Amino acid sequence: MSTKTTFKRIALVTVAAMGFGLLSVVPSTATSQQDSLTLGSATTTISVGSSTATNTITQAFLGVNSDTMSVTMSLTSAPATNTVMPALTVVRGSQQGQSEVSTDGLTGWLADTGSVTAYHKSTSRYNVTFAPTAPGTYVVTFTAYNMSSTTARTTVAPTATPVTWTVTIPAGTVADATSTIVTRATGVTTGSAATIVAAAGSSIAQVATIEVTPLIASVATTGSTIITATVTGAGTVGVGTAADTASTRLKTATYNGTAAGLGYVTLWGDGTTGSSSVAISINGLAVGTATATFTGAASTYSNTS
Repeated sequence: MSTKTTFKRIALVTVAAMGFGLLSVVPSTATSQQDSLTLGSATTTISVGSSTATNTITQAFLGVNSDTMSVTMSLTSAPATNTVMPALTVVRGSQQGQSEVSTDGLTGWLADTGSVTAYHKSTSRYNVTFAPTAPGTYVVTFTAYNMSSTTARTTVAPTATPVTWTVTIPAGTVADATSTIVTRATGVTTGSAATIVAAAGSSIAQVATIEVTPLIASVATTGSTIITATVTGAGTVGVGTAADTASTRLKTATYNGTAAGLGYVTLWGDGTTGSSSVAISINGLAVGTATATFTGAASTYSNTS
């Protein structure tokens, strides 16, 4: 082998080594920098009204000074009767990161505050609280996002896969067998009646009030009171907070309350005769049935000695 050939091979090895060295340079912040989203728990089961679902979401990314990444939280699935959203609060940021949360508690921002000349792993942890108002399954989705909270910051494009938190409230955990109903004729304020007997008449009139007291096995003073009344047979029903809640000629009526307490189901005539059965449930759990009879004029009569 000639001396000239040996020098050429040494030069090629040197160039190759320099090339591999160049590949190890930290990439630009124009692309995502090892971002991640981590949930404390993927699933939670609670009883509505007596507890609040809690979780944590940890966000991290590699960036330099003023780089920013966000996380958005959305309620992507819930029962139709729900009226509550989850909320984020900041637990802490990393030594190189500064965190904040939007005023509605649905978006968090994480800004890297480390040295401009070096990359840092910025980490923030947020608390998540959620107090739903109805039994069912709720899905909360967390997504990495590149919207900055100020125009002065440089956003980092995320690639982390969205993560979901499933909150379940089993049916029947809000009201139990100790929930009660008391049936009274219209205008009566004490006692109870096994059944109501009233003339059907030709006009709509209230004939009964059914007082509903929802209870929970462990907590008797709080909870959701979604009262549903369904009448089978003659009459219509109304549901609400007053003993004279008007009927809108409904065969099924629902009242969605947010705290334990009295609710009222009212029974109204509709001009027809016959028996009437009013089934009452709280959040899908049957708690009692009230009965009534609507009478009409006698079709025949006779005298008996």
